Amino acid sequence: MLNWHKDINGVEWGEFPELTKLGVIHGFSTRLGGVSEGTCKSLNLGLLADPDYPDRTLENRRRLFQAVGLSMDHLASFRQIHSDRVESVDRPGIHDEGADGTVTDSDDVVLLALAADCVPVLIVDSCTQAFGVIHSGWRGTAEKIVVKAIEKLTQCYGSKVEDIWVGIGPSIGECCYEVSSEVYDQTWASTDTGKKSGESNPHLDLWAVIRGQVIEYGVKAGQILLAGNCTRCESGRFFSHRAGDGGRCGLIAGKK
Repeated sequence: MLNWHKDINGVEWGEFPELTKLGVIHGFSTRLGGVSEGTCKSLNLGLLADPDYPDRTLENRRRLFQAVGLSMDHLASFRQIHSDRVESVDRPGIHDEGADGTVTDSDDVVLLALAADCVPVLIVDSCTQAFGVIHSGWRGTAEKIVVKAIEKLTQCYGSKVEDIWVGIGPSIGECCYEVSSEVYDQTWASTDTGKKSGESNPHLDLWAVIRGQVIEYGVKAGQILLAGNCTRCESGRFFSHRAGDGGRCGLIAGKK
């Protein structure tokens, strides 16, 4: 479960205390406490979600970073493209190329993942403090992007799978995520469970699929944390694409 905080501006964010104790400061944002309007009201963090008002989005980012205790000057981010691409970074910078996962072991880098129903995931190596953030929609989930991010930690920073912790943030739950049988079967086929849809419009549990994938890869079940907040059910608190919102929530993470 997430511990929730709210600052003087009304900016609300959650953290997994277990991961903070490992040395990674992080925050899963809500939509509260910002300055954006319309379908992006109010703490929209996605520049492409509100292209006519970049100053509002940058102010929202400034508020979140200040609340969590991280520096925007250290931000490294990529354009999200609903892929399984994971990049390692060792310095701040805004990149035009696409990727949906980023990992680092740098003390001087803050990572960002945006979402509005898709799953924001934080992974942390308890020994080296290398970490990563992932934007995992159904396509990325079907292609095991979280597992690929863990693999990137092992390749780049010598992480061991048994030392990895996984935090699965607020996103659309099985209760609200109705998909086609093709999407359901393709996504579950990425696990050993291999569930098959028995109906034309099944409900997909992305949290369970990701959990199953990382356990199969070797992550200990007790080191997988789940926020449990459905962004569609709680669309007054989180941005939800399926609820008609245009804005994006975010996960930011950096070292202490």
